[in-house]
Amino acid sequence: MDSSYENSLQKKSRKNLKQKFMEKSITRSKCPVTGLDILEDPKWINIPHKNNYKYTFKKIGDSIVFSENSGDMANTDMSKYHGLLDNFIKDTKIKEPFVELRSFNHLTGKPPAHELQKQRDYLSKNHDRITGLVLFGMPLWLRVLTSSAAKLNPTPIQIAIFKDYESGIKNATDILKSKPKIKSIDFNMLEFRDTWALEDKNSDFSYKAGLIPGKVFFSIMTGSNISKENLESVKPVLNQIFLDGDFKDTEYIRIVECSKLINASIKGRKDYASLINNLNKHYNAKPYISYICGANLFIRTTLASFKPFLKHKFVFVDSIDQAFKKINQRKEPDRIDDKRIIKVSSKDINEINTFCGSLFWDKEEFVKENPYKISKNNPLQELIYTLSVLQHDLFEHRRRDEEQKKQLQSSMEDAQAANKIKSEFLSNISHEIRTPLNGIIGVIELLDFTELSEEQNEYIEIIKQSSDTLLQIVTDILDFSKLETDKPDNKNIDFNLKKQIQSLFDTFLQKAHEKNLEFQYNIDNNIPDILKGDPDRLSQIIKALTDNAIKFTDQGSIWINISIKEENKKTITLLFEILDTGIGIKKEQFSSLFDLFTQGDGSMTRQYGGTGLGLATAKQITELMNGKIGVKKRKEQGSVFWFEISFTKIFLE
Repeated sequence: MDSSYENSLQKKSRKNLKQKFMEKSITRSKCPVTGLDILEDPKWINIPHKNNYKYTFKKIGDSIVFSENSGDMANTDMSKYHGLLDNFIKDTKIKEPFVELRSFNHLTGKPPAHELQKQRDYLSKNHDRITGLVLFGMPLWLRVLTSSAAKLNPTPIQIAIFKDYESGIKNATDILKSKPKIKSIDFNMLEFRDTWALEDKNSDFSYKAGLIPGKVFFSIMTGSNISKENLESVKPVLNQIFLDGDFKDTEYIRIVECSKLINASIKGRKDYASLINNLNKHYNAKPYISYICGANLFIRTTLASFKPFLKHKFVFVDSIDQAFKKINQRKEPDRIDDKRIIKVSSKDINEINTFCGSLFWDKEEFVKENPYKISKNNPLQELIYTLSVLQHDLFEHRRRDEEQKKQLQSSMEDAQAANKIKSEFLSNISHEIRTPLNGIIGVIELLDFTELSEEQNEYIEIIKQSSDTLLQIVTDILDFSKLETDKPDNKNIDFNLKKQIQSLFDTFLQKAHEKNLEFQYNIDNNIPDILKGDPDRLSQIIKALTDNAIKFTDQGSIWINISIKEENKKTITLLFEILDTGIGIKKEQFSSLFDLFTQGDGSMTRQYGGTGLGLATAKQITELMNGKIGVKKRKEQGSVFWFEISFTKIFLE
């Protein structure tokens, strides 16, 4: 017991000594100008921040906070400063409202713009606690900048700038002695201009704005059903308002008169809100509060849903006069008690569930009967209004989707019709050209059997080559136009694959030999002779790829290889490869090689001729047969064009 008692005495003794030490370290002096007491507490002197920046607070009299920070203002943190200021006020029992007397004698540099904004925000939010801000010891450039900002500041706090401490402390005491006179504002102070208004002659939409520059932005919008186009037309007007209204770097008050505004589209509302936000951001302006006058339930609910996006307070009032009255009272808007308890019956829940269920149905079916029966005084009525707006917006989205679908369908049908006419024209022209061209080629072949001089034979050979090339081009166009116009269904008949390939081989053998090319084909022995599919389309693909290979190969060989890709009991997928030793293809050209009227290199058209339709036709036919087509480089010189097609197996009894 004795030991415990002694320990207790020692603790009390240490506590008393510490308290006496603290009291001794707190210094009190007199202000040489006003004679007011000055309290200096070491814990509030030279509070370190960063890069040797320090905060200092002293108490003068009962209601003056003297701050004397030091360092480069680029390192200032106004959030920390205001936190320390609030704690200092509590710790030293400063009486509110107070005046802040701030010295700049030991500060250098320039404060960041975002830190200045924090200062303005703090003054706006605490205007009922602070009756004045007195600054002294500032360099000339900073005095000019701060003076301009003070004139534009819409808060009722007095801001004064002086050269030295003596002038500053005298003004601080004067502010405390006389309650600051705050000038009231009213509707008659608003300035209206023709450039801040518009009227739509084709509808009942109109917009008009009035300003108290740098302080109040008043607007009135009317219309029974405002569209996105209506709100789009307001853009240049709003730009002009912000340009003329002196809102740069300010906090201002919005007053919106909505008594003649009935409805607005969701797209228009969103675009309008985005425009206001972007203009505020561009001009570094911030609406402190918006007073919404005479809004109906629909407008009230839609604006309430936009609060998180617009990021400022909304106050709904009955009239413009009421809005100005609240502004002049300088009181914070009444806050709703979010913790209040409300009674909800099972009937209310059922009615709201019914309402939510109606959102999934068409409007015509829904409006036959009002699905909810909740009294106007019921607290849940606010939720019903919100759901009503959601319902309205959903109907609008559905209506717009239907209109867009119809427009898209109409455009697609027009495009298809135009494409069909074009393809039919190409087909007819190709037929008309090919008929006389075949006659020309026939006569040339007959001339080949007559006695001709060496020079005449050369001419005949040139005509023959040119005619063959022209015939190939016309044939490509005709094949492609047939696919574009008709897109007939695939045949599904029995055919002999080996005979089909042999027939194609015989067709191209002469062409290959004319260029002294080796030409061979190979078919995997495990592939059945008889398959079911579309032999004509298969031949078209092989013909197009083989033609292409022969055209771009000047020496070496062409090889057609057919192997099994995969098979099951009923079907077999074959891999067809056309290998050549031609000029090859660059890897970056692979992606566009099968596009219409495209060749690997523009110079190829001049050297080898052709339309670029052959490969495009081959791709279309392959896709119509549910196959795949592609190209790859050979390790040696040349290219490999390949495609995969599936066929049905035939089981012979």
